[in-house]
Amino acid sequence: MDVHGLMSGASRGVGPAAVRAALAAAEPAYAGAVRVRNALYDRGWRRVVRLGRPTVSVGNVTAGGTGKTPMVIELCRRLAGDGAGSPCRPAVLMRGYGGDESREVAETLGDAAAMEVNVDRAAAARAVLRRDPRVGVFVLDDGFQHRRVHRDLDLVLVDATQPFGYNHVLPRGLLREPVAGLRRASAVIVTRAEAVSDVHLAALDERIEAITSRPAAAHAAYEWAALRDGDEQRSVADLAGRRVAGVCGVGNPAAFERALRQAVGEHGSVVFCAAGADHQAYTREAVRGLGARARAAGAELVVTTGKDWVKWRDTLGGEPAPLPVWRAEVAVRFVRGEAAVDAMLAGVVARDGSEAGGSGGVG
Repeated sequence: MDVHGLMSGASRGVGPAAVRAALAAAEPAYAGAVRVRNALYDRGWRRVVRLGRPTVSVGNVTAGGTGKTPMVIELCRRLAGDGAGSPCRPAVLMRGYGGDESREVAETLGDAAAMEVNVDRAAAARAVLRRDPRVGVFVLDDGFQHRRVHRDLDLVLVDATQPFGYNHVLPRGLLREPVAGLRRASAVIVTRAEAVSDVHLAALDERIEAITSRPAAAHAAYEWAALRDGDEQRSVADLAGRRVAGVCGVGNPAAFERALRQAVGEHGSVVFCAAGADHQAYTREAVRGLGARARAAGAELVVTTGKDWVKWRDTLGGEPAPLPVWRAEVAVRFVRGEAAVDAMLAGVVARDGSEAGGSGGVG
């Protein structure tokens, strides 16, 4: 059963309606638990720890893909400035999931940022500072609901194509918490702004301002900047006119398929686009099966995401892929609010050590 069709109401019939009713019955309990937890932090009844360096959080209020990983990479590049030698060298702290996103971030940023994967972000920060005391700023990936850690800048991403999780909290919808939680954010950034109309974007801005009493700080477009064929970089234009298969395990598969179809153009063809769950795991048999399916459909190659590719590579070991596999490199382009984002980052970096918890303030 299609999750998005179920939650949006697009899936009709007795079965989907019964599932929606069951999920709706569980929604108040989840929403209530979230409200209680947030109240404990809001009133200071739960301890918040500082990480010893200025801290930027990138998060969202919905489950699924709002484009956090490309944004984390973009912000780290901006924070690093001149690269690894910068005095505000960033370190990314991630929960880990299946390891796919952390490896994608590490491979993309290389030496420009440190990286630590640990559900306990305070422990991760301690490990980073022991290993690399040059780190000048922490970036929390998916940190909005991780309220145990103090943050100096709390950025929340709202995906223009799926902004508010079908207006229901989990499990009935995709909201991790009620939309009023956006009021805690330092700023809201609308992502995938290129994928919707100006009218849709204006309406979304109005709703964000109605919730937070502040307009969105920025709009960001997500674009394929290049493709990777093994270690070789290719232009996105190299896909034009080709017959390809798409494979992705991401939170917003529609965005991937839309970008793929745009890249192949009217003279190309997407023979199929297989969308798995976010952080989809792959067996060797599954990879071989997808390759065989693509070849049987007449595809010249398979196009996937960076985080899917690292799992394919590990799954196959040294075995060649059934077809050439190209992976997309996504770039963030601010269409509005770039100066505001840079000013917020500069403000965080300018904070001194005592304000950010000192050199040893990781609780």
